[in-house]
This record gives sequence, structure tokens and C-alpha cells, in this order.
Amino acid sequence: MVVIFCSFCLFPFHIIAVDHSSAFTAYPKKEYRIAVEPDLPPFSHLDENGYFRGFHIDLLEAIAYNQSVKFIYVPMNMSTAVEALKRQEIDAIAGMKYNAKLESILSFTNGYFTMSDSVIYSKDIKSKMKNLKDLQGLTIVLEADHPYLDMLVNMRKINLHLAMNQKEALELMMMKRADVLIANSWTASSLLDEMIYAQQYIVNNQLFNYPYELTMAVHRDQQDLLTMFNESLTEIYQSKLYDQLYQRWFGKDLAAQIKQLKFWIMILVGFMLLSFLILNYWNQRLKNEVKKRTQDLELAKAEIERNIAFKEQIFNHVYAGILTFDDRFQLTSMNQRAQDILHISQSIMKASLFELPFLSSIYTRDVVEDWDEKKKSLVAKEAELVHNGQIYHILARLIPLYGVDQAVTGYLLTLFDRTEEKKLQKKLVNQEKMHALGQLVAGIAHEIRNPLTSIKTFIDLLPKKYDNPKFREELLQCLPEATNRMNSIIRDLLDYSRPKIPLIRQWEASEWLESLLVIIRPTLKNKNVKLHVRLEEGMTFYSDPQQLKQVLLNLLLNAMDAVDDQPKKEIHLTLMSEGDIGWIRVEDNGCGIPPEKLDHVFEPFYTSKKTGVGLGLTLCYQWIKENHGDIMIESKLNQGTTMTIYLPINSTGKVDIA
Repeated sequence: MVVIFCSFCLFPFHIIAVDHSSAFTAYPKKEYRIAVEPDLPPFSHLDENGYFRGFHIDLLEAIAYNQSVKFIYVPMNMSTAVEALKRQEIDAIAGMKYNAKLESILSFTNGYFTMSDSVIYSKDIKSKMKNLKDLQGLTIVLEADHPYLDMLVNMRKINLHLAMNQKEALELMMMKRADVLIANSWTASSLLDEMIYAQQYIVNNQLFNYPYELTMAVHRDQQDLLTMFNESLTEIYQSKLYDQLYQRWFGKDLAAQIKQLKFWIMILVGFMLLSFLILNYWNQRLKNEVKKRTQDLELAKAEIERNIAFKEQIFNHVYAGILTFDDRFQLTSMNQRAQDILHISQSIMKASLFELPFLSSIYTRDVVEDWDEKKKSLVAKEAELVHNGQIYHILARLIPLYGVDQAVTGYLLTLFDRTEEKKLQKKLVNQEKMHALGQLVAGIAHEIRNPLTSIKTFIDLLPKKYDNPKFREELLQCLPEATNRMNSIIRDLLDYSRPKIPLIRQWEASEWLESLLVIIRPTLKNKNVKLHVRLEEGMTFYSDPQQLKQVLLNLLLNAMDAVDDQPKKEIHLTLMSEGDIGWIRVEDNGCGIPPEKLDHVFEPFYTSKKTGVGLGLTLCYQWIKENHGDIMIESKLNQGTTMTIYLPINSTGKVDIA
């Protein structure tokens, strides 16, 4: 039996608590079950007699009277109500914030109440909060479906508590489990007054000035109910009834508020016009002052010329090579470091960029003209410079220089010798790969030893049982299988260790995955890790399969390290596709990554392991980018980590992860 509580106020009937199955003479027609929050004054709440009261209830009763229907009010918090509506256990939700993410399942009426949330906090914390930065270092409590939740999650140094409703959130703050509550000021003020704590807290209405609308939400299959709500809301708006309801529950005359708002808008427009006139006057005075200062700058020209010699010394002692060109790409200056890198002298001055040794091979006229048309601010090129049999890795960056009129007056070219850096990077890459190979070889050695044992056993028995036909049959069957298995393991291991340039092509995921699992299974077995694999049938990728195999092996090895201390060690590997994009997901139930370290995992030399050099994920990121893909990471401390690789599944696919 469900007990229904309704309010009365402006309508010619009074609804009392009734059984869901009982007759209802005031509404002779269709019944609808409406989910309403029970602790959301003054919008909806239960009074001391168990009756539903509030602005939402009066508005719904007006609609029910208008349409000659019956509304049965079911007390639910918002998240529970949404799930119930998805299952069609109820017909509608009253007072729901518009949520674009749910539009594929739910439909929303026209908004009937617009408001923005406030920040409620104790007077002991701060006398006033001026901007969002003042929330840093504090613990914030808000509803789980709050529209500001996504924004707050991405802010640093903010701890979040989620509550089922505003009353629960307020109680958490009063129990000192949160410092700040984000909620609508109407409900917060009502609950604080009810608890006799209003004088101890501040309700700040200025910090979150982002309005949102309250609507009625229905299932997408109930378009007739949606139409009935919208038509009734329009009629109520056009009559004086809405103003009466608003004034009753919020103590303000809506029409008077609108009139007052128009008055202040006119005042604001007048103030802006006056400000424009004042700014125009000061702008003219500023122009005159600029003209006067320009004359003063002419007098300072001599002082500037005296500083040129000093700047020249700095210019010639900078570690990077610097060259400048005019707007026609004619060389106008270069420092000593540039001469050393390019092995040229000052005699080449006034030469064109397209005539200089080395630079002419990477900056052709086609490249520069195409760059100018696209109005890019930087063209970076890295190439090899060969001089006297030595190979130098040079990074060149070309940028435009603008005049006061924003016209291009010349170009600046900087050169960096990255030869030693490349050597060190290559050495560290090999070290990182060997570290990963070390983990794999330990398991693979055992995997190879099993077929070797079978081969040795057959060889030992061969002199004694050669005449046995059954023995010869088993020998001819088992020996090739064992040999092929060892050959497959060794071939896949060599493919992993052998460096290759990207060879992007279309390839099948099933055979590729099986060859990868051959390498990783022994290590999984040794570490007692359970791997769950889910592969979409017939799936393909458009990338370099060998580089992707190295990436996935590195991610699986990291996942095994993460679950090493867990009592139940599990890793989930999923390969699926959507449209022209495929994704490979590695999920573990390991120790997770602290939030403060999550932003650094792809940085070179950043590692939390006792072994390794911190280049594994950096290389994975680089290889994925070379294959036109992207990688995302999600992690929760002591719950696990999820790494997702996005790749095109054909030549037309394009990965664009926001």
C-alpha cells in the first residue's frame, strides 16, 4: 500500500491522504505517478501531518485541475527518481534540472522556474568569498546530480562530498564533514531556519551566477503527458495564477520584480552610455598624451643606441643559434652559435633562407608560403645535418615578427643542437625496453622449457620405441607442435624487441591479439594474475601492429605491477569499436594512482617504481600519436586504473578525443 500526500491552497478542493487503490472522486479520469523530493522546501516537502506542501505541489495541482487528471505523489530523491522513470515505474519527475545527457531517454517540459545556486558556509571560515579560487583547500558537499559537479571535479585542490539531497548535504556540513554547501538558496535558507542555525551561516548568492531551469521530466515514450504539461504550464503562465503561487511560496510579487528589473536595466543602459562618453573623452586625451610621449621617445633614441652594444654581447652568447630575416626572407643577422651549428660565416649575410646550407632543405618556398596562408605562428622542423662525416640532430623553429600595425616585418629562426640529447634518449629507450623484456623473458623461459622437455623425452625413448607405430605417430604429431610453439614464441619476442619505423596498414585484431597473449601468458601465470579478454568479432585497426603490440605489452606489464599486492589479481582487456574509431582498454583492480600524480604519468623520466627509468608510458604515448591515435587514463586510489587507447579502424577514421 502506497500512501499519497497532497497539498491544497488555491483550488476548490482538498486532497487528503488516501490509499493508492482507493477511489478518488475529485479526479474521475487518468492517474499519473509523480516523483517529488520530500525535503526540498519551499518547492516540495512533507509537513508535520504528512501532507506534501510546496510550490511544485501547487503547480501540479493546478495542472491536474486544468486537465481533470489525478496526480499521485511519490516521495523520492532525484537520482532514485531518474532510475525509476527509466524503468517507467513512475510517470514524471517534478522539479528536475534540465540534463542534456539524459535526453536520449527522458523528455523535459519547458522550464517553469529559473534560479542559480548559492554557496553556504560557516561564518568561522571566511567573511566573504569573491571567486572560485577561494574554494581551494575546502571540502564541498553537493547533490550527486548537481549541474556544477563536472566543473568542480576538474578544479584542483578541491575535495568533494556527494549527498542524495540538499537536507542530507546540509547535515553533513553541520557535522563538520564538509566546509561548504552548494545548493539553492531557497531550500538552504528554509532548512537553516527550521534548524535554528540561520545566524551561524552565510548564504553567498554571487559566486555561482550560472542560472538553470527546473522542468517536469517524463519518459520519451510518454509524449502525450509531455504535451499536457507544456500546454498547462503555458496557460498558467498567461494567467495570474503563476504570480500568485510564486508570491505565496517565495514572498515576492513576480510582476513587481520584472517591473523593478526593467527599471534597473534602464538605469544600467544610461550608466553605460555615460561611461562610453567619458571613455571617449579620456581616449582622446590619451591619444594626445601618446603623441607627446612619442616625441619624448625620439629624444631617447640616442640612449637606445648606446644599449645596442650591450645587447649584441648577449645575442652572441646565447646557447641557441639565432638568425633573423626580413619580410623577403633575406638574412639580416645571426649570432656566433648559429654560425657554429651551420658551419657558416658572416660572409653569407644577405643570403636568402632558401639558399642557406641545411636550412634550404627543410624550409622550401612551398612550405613557407603554405604556412603564411594558414597564418600559423610557428613552424618547427627537426632534421639531420651531416658535416665531415658526423651526423647532428638540429631542431629549427621559424616564427614571424610583427610590427605595430600587425604586419609581418621579418622572421626569427632559432636552432638547437639535440645530438647529445638524442643519444641519451636512445640509450634510455633501450634500457626501458630491456627492463620490460626482462619481465617477459622470466615467464617465456618456462614456456619454452615445456616443449623442450617433450622433445627430450621423445628423443630419449626413440632407440627403445622406434619400432612401435603408435609411438612414431605420437612423435610425428607432438614434435612439430612443440617446435612450432617455440618458434612462435621466439618470433613474437623478437618482433617486440626489434626497433621499427611505423608501418601503418589494415590488420586483423584476432590473430594479432593471440600472438601477443603467447608472450604475456607465462608472465601472467607466474604472477598469478587473471586476464579477462573481450574482443569484438571481425575487428580491425589501421595502424602499425608491431608498435601497438609493444604499447599493449607495456600497459599489461604496468597493470600486473599495479595488482601485485592485491589478494585477487585481475586485469580486463577489451577491444571494441564505435563508428570509424576503435578502442583498446586495459583495466586493473590495483593500487591506483594518486590524483596529484595522474597529470605526470606521461612525462619523461617520471616513475613511482623502484626499477625502470620512467620512459615506458612516454614511449607508449609517442607511438600512439605516431599511429594517429590517442590515450586516456582514469584512476582511483586503491580501486584501480583504466588505460584506453583510441585508434582509427580504417584509413578514413579520425581520432578526436576532447
